[in-house]
Amino acid sequence: CWEEGIPLLLELMKRYRLQVFNYKKLSESHRQLAIFYENILKGERYKHEYFRVGFYGHGLPLFVRNKVFIYRGLEYESIPAFTQRLQAEFPHAKLLSHNTPPDDVTRSADEQFIQICAVKPLAEPRSEFDGVEVDERILKYYNNNQIKKFILDRPVHRGQIDKDNEFKNLWIERIIYTTECELPGILKWFEVSEQVTEQVCPPKYACETVQINIQQIRHMTAHYKSNPKVNIVGKYRFK
Repeated sequence: CWEEGIPLLLELMKRYRLQVFNYKKLSESHRQLAIFYENILKGERYKHEYFRVGFYGHGLPLFVRNKVFIYRGLEYESIPAFTQRLQAEFPHAKLLSHNTPPDDVTRSADEQFIQICAVKPLAEPRSEFDGVEVDERILKYYNNNQIKKFILDRPVHRGQIDKDNEFKNLWIERIIYTTECELPGILKWFEVSEQVTEQVCPPKYACETVQINIQQIRHMTAHYKSNPKVNIVGKYRFK
């Protein structure tokens, strides 16, 4: 990706300018650097989904047995496509249809079980962006890359369900997973090293949903201002 290539190119330019004095290569590198920056603002981004995968049962190999991993999907890979690809790697495993923690019977069985669900990347605040209004097209990369934390939201009704407003008592059980290393990395998956559960009340979740939609509109506006000929239909979904 362009963001990862920029530091390498800058280091190469420093060598051309201060060590080997190759101004021809230096000028070419400046042009390439300009292309990288322009691509960040105008280029098409390929979205990668992330998936939480739990492997349960004593029938599985030791290196995955009763462990949880976060996988980075392929470009535009949906959860059905990812599930099919993973089942091809573990053809004898049974797929758990729920996303709640499995019981001890499942964990200790001599069979193989796989539990798959989509998670959302949770980007850490970046110190270089503090106090600066950063273009949404720049932030888009960091919202989906160099990630160690991921969120799984599960709706939970508290108390009696209001038939006139089912969202009134709808809380969110939020699990935050932390992986051993950032994704993407050397591997396309890493084991979960820590998980924390918190409860999100209905008003807070509603505010978060509005904020997500506002951010999507900003992404959409910035992208299509730079690429006015691109078809907008079907590109974005709002909650």
